[in-house]
Formats: sequence, C-alpha cells, structure tokens
Amino acid sequence: MLVLFSTMAKVQMTELLRQSVKEALEAGQSLRQIARGSGLQHPPLLRFLRGEQSLRLDKAEMLADYLGIECRRTKQKGKN
Repeated sequence: MLVLFSTMAKVQMTELLRQSVKEALEAGQSLRQIARGSGLQHPPLLRFLRGEQSLRLDKAEMLADYLGIECRRTKQKGKN
C-alpha cells in the first residue's frame, strides 16, 4: 500500500497506522511483537494505539515499514 505523506495527510496517516496495528493484533500478533519488529518501544506504541500520543515522523515511518505501508513525503503546493 502506498501513502503519500504531506502535512495535511497527518490525520489520515495516523488513523491508517492505528487501524493497521489493530488488524495485526486481530491477526494474532502481540503488541510487543509489533513493537519489536518495527523498532519501537512497547509503551509509546501502546499510548499511540490508545490515542494518547502521536508518533514522530521517523517512528511512524518505521511502523509503516513494518506493517507494509509505503510512505513518501510530498511537498505542499506553493512551497519549495
């Protein structure tokens, strides 16, 4: 899956990541396995899943990569 990432797409990307983590959990993976596999720590991933904190872009990209979601940064129109 390819997601073009821009500032305006932050909310959609966050929800896509949360939903993808939930699907991985439903498929039988544990949150610890997802954290370990993506290179994230368990507590911040749990807080992200609960909606209590967001992920920095580099951490979101690590999680997306683990979940098979391809991210690309795009420039906003009118900005260099």
